[in-house]
Order: sequence, then C-alpha cells, then structure tokens
Amino acid sequence: MDKIEPITLRNINYDKPICIIYNPNSGRRKNIILRIKDRLNTEDIPFKLLMTEKPFDTFLLANSLEIDKYSALIAVGGDGSCSEVVSGMLSRDDGKTLPFGCVPNGSGNYLCKELGIFDVDDALDTIVTACTAKFSVIECLADLENVADAPKGV
Repeated sequence: MDKIEPITLRNINYDKPICIIYNPNSGRRKNIILRIKDRLNTEDIPFKLLMTEKPFDTFLLANSLEIDKYSALIAVGGDGSCSEVVSGMLSRDDGKTLPFGCVPNGSGNYLCKELGIFDVDDALDTIVTACTAKFSVIECLADLENVADAPKGV
C-alpha cells in the first residue's frame, strides 16, 4: 500500500501558450476548431494549434514538440489520438512532460468520460479552470516480452 498517493489538485499557469494537437480524421470528423478557438480567445488563453495530416502524427508531434515553449498539451480526437499524444510525450528522449488534457471528438471518447468530460464544452471548461490532477498511465507491450526488447527511438 506504500505506492498509493492521494489525489492532489493543482492549478497550472498559462504563462506560455497551450499546444493543441488536433486530429481532423478522428471519430465522426466533426470540425470543432472554431468552438475551441472562440472559447480560448474569449478567455485570453494563448494557444498553438497543430493539425495532424497522416496516421501516427499525433505521436510524432508530441514526441518532437519544443516542449519548453508550452504550458500544457491538449489532444483533440478520440481515444486513439489521446493515447498517441500521451505515448509520444512519455517516450521523449529528454523525459520532459506537460500537463495533459483532452477534448472529445472521437466515436467513443472513453478516456474523456472517465475523467468526467462528456462533451467539448466540458473539456473547454476544464482547460479554462487550469486545474490538473495526477492519473495513472499503464504501459502495455505488444509483440514483446519486455520493454528492453523494444526498438530504440521512435
């Protein structure tokens, strides 16, 4: 039981822009860019929007991002997009991370639902409050016996 941590909340400061990785091919392909831009502009939250163009871009963008330029990393898409953004960030060679958020725009959006985010407005409300909490990430190996057998780099 020594590994159990209490849930602690903290506020982040948007002294730098947030980085939004947007997957336009996720789920039902609903374009919510204007809703996101309007809300963040209204709230004076600086942001940079990065659009994916092909499969695996969500991972690569998070993995190669100039992370020190941003206050948070937001994935817009479904569960696959969110998973790839988190995986890309956590597999960075420099080990740097940012607070992570997600905006549901997929077909299932189970991660967002587990976090109490049921629609775009819930996600934007959460981003605006700038409140974060720790959550667990599970490493899952596919076709490998252990992580040491994984190829190095991306």
